[in-house]
Amino acid sequence: MIKRTFAGSAWARIRSARWSKWSGAQKRFLAVELAVICVALPLSGLAVSRFSDQFWIGHDPSEVSCLPWSWMLVERAEAGVQPIVTRGMLVAIKARGMGPYVPDGTPLGKIVTAIPGDVVTISDAGIVITEPNGNAHNVGEIDLQAIARADVKKGIPTGLPSRDARSFFGKWQLAHDEVFLLGSAPLSQDSRYFGPRKISDIKGVIRYAI
Repeated sequence: MIKRTFAGSAWARIRSARWSKWSGAQKRFLAVELAVICVALPLSGLAVSRFSDQFWIGHDPSEVSCLPWSWMLVERAEAGVQPIVTRGMLVAIKARGMGPYVPDGTPLGKIVTAIPGDVVTISDAGIVITEPNGNAHNVGEIDLQAIARADVKKGIPTGLPSRDARSFFGKWQLAHDEVFLLGSAPLSQDSRYFGPRKISDIKGVIRYAI
């Protein structure tokens, strides 16, 4: 006599559970479950698609990040529309003209420190932002350690006159399409070394970060 396996007996039980033997409550429950699945699956796919159209998740794996976070939820900037910028806004940009230190197209997280109309002055006194109403704020300084670290990493001889702190001194009034961007990390490569950025370089606004 052949002994029935557990799988065989389970299948027999499933076959015996015929639709005709189901109670009305069981049939209604199954109908509701199938309806929920049929509705939920397309809606979940639509939600994922809408989310990816509006947001993207950024990750900064570098040893020294521009901002004190590794993961960021970024709301995409609307194509062809110049975003409205405010001081202190956290934004994601695509690097442009920052080589050989940062390749073009590299996504970076930065802080909008000065907006169109502000005057940026870099001198021995530090980086001073003067607003149109005359309010002035010292927001940082040129970091020689950052310069040396970047040069060593890229194999550029240290001590070159073109990389002296004074070579970055200057004064600019930001045009209608320019912003001055800084990172919070002391070694951040940002506008203090590469000048104002175009607002069109901003690809999104950082809404959440960890």
